[in-house]
Amino acid sequence: MRFSGAASVGLAAILLVSLLGKLIAARPDPSPDAGTVATELATLFNEAGLEVRIVRTRRAPGILVEANGSDCRIVAGDYPPYDTYADVYRLLARPIGSLRYAYRGVLEPRPPKIRALLDFYLWREFRRVGLSRLRAPVIAMAATPGCSLQTINWKGVATVAR
Repeated sequence: MRFSGAASVGLAAILLVSLLGKLIAARPDPSPDAGTVATELATLFNEAGLEVRIVRTRRAPGILVEANGSDCRIVAGDYPPYDTYADVYRLLARPIGSLRYAYRGVLEPRPPKIRALLDFYLWREFRRVGLSRLRAPVIAMAATPGCSLQTINWKGVATVAR
């Protein structure tokens, strides 16, 4: 069986697209950088007049931000949208106050689920194919009652580079 020139070019194009798809799919999943979120949170809390300390932990979540003011204490970190560390954050919050979540610049009493997960998967797939896209992290935080969380500009961590 002989193929015409156009058919050969068409088959070559199909083979090339197939191979490119396999190469893209074989790339490792890009991971979010909790350090980037911690740095952005530190800046945000500094701007709110709080003393800030970035804390690296040996266990999950790995990196947290502690912010302290006269009658305010906040512990915050990058919260995986698939709830991997839900119990860890609950334990961290227990001595401080109830957990709250900041997502896309808005404070919420419960972690966002579907939209945050879809945003994360979209970010991950863009990164996997080599395209840059800002990530919308979910920030989990516990704060003492003396903190005015509504006065903090959460839009400052609505999106991050990684």
